[in-house]
Amino acid sequence: MEFLIQQLANGIMMGSIYVLLALGLVIILSMMDIVNFSHGQLAMLGAYVILFLMNIYHIPFFLGLIVTFLIIGILAFLIEKAIIRPTRLKKLPLLIAGITTVGLAMIVEEVAQLIFGMNARSILSPFAAEPVNLGIIQMSLMRLLIPIFVVILVIALMLFLFRTNAGRALRAVSQDSEAAALQGIHVDSAMTLGFVISCGLASLSGAFLAQMMPIDPYMGLLISLKGFAIIIVGGMMSLYGAIVASYLLGIGEVLVSGYIGANYKNLFFFGAMVLILLLRPSGLFGGDEK
Repeated sequence: MEFLIQQLANGIMMGSIYVLLALGLVIILSMMDIVNFSHGQLAMLGAYVILFLMNIYHIPFFLGLIVTFLIIGILAFLIEKAIIRPTRLKKLPLLIAGITTVGLAMIVEEVAQLIFGMNARSILSPFAAEPVNLGIIQMSLMRLLIPIFVVILVIALMLFLFRTNAGRALRAVSQDSEAAALQGIHVDSAMTLGFVISCGLASLSGAFLAQMMPIDPYMGLLISLKGFAIIIVGGMMSLYGAIVASYLLGIGEVLVSGYIGANYKNLFFFGAMVLILLLRPSGLFGGDEK
């Protein structure tokens, strides 16, 4: 029982990281109708940014998260202007637009390999290595803080989306961009903001993953695949579905890794996706809630 509770705690931590990854995908997909296959590669860049900020420049972890979000956000702004917007304005088929982001993903991987090298790197822990005892649960302070930080961030995101004019504009564009434009909303600016937020959330998920595992330039592919699996299970356009699916798959992955073996965790992750789609093709939340 103690081992089960410990694994559940670890699963909640892992699911929290997946929440950031999946919410970013839902935002861009619902707003632009473009599948961003470079999402995981931008998460990988976020992992490298936080690594260099902490290991080389000794910037405190939480300040490093803000800087990471800003750096990847600026990069996302440039990508949207140079690649995503021309694709959207030319009204290219979704397949062509998706292939564009595949090319972007490959470019990011190769540039990262040239800059950072092929060797896996590990980040210096920002906190003491001794675990924090919470009854029968023992976790490092970092693993304990990740779910708390993600909850705060998700609440802030929801308040932004539902309580601010900019957030309402994003939701309006995601529901019907033409109707939003008729209401005076600057659609291009809203989409740029949505893309920046999406990639910023991806960078934060990468920054947290860097605390859990060694990072390398080619880790982005698996990150992207897991992100897509999550939003497919939750319902493609559902923010709440993405959150629920992130925790379900995160906890399941950790339980399989703990009880059966780490080699089977990816098999569970994508096997669960296939099974859920066979039972409910539209996902857990039907894909109609934004």
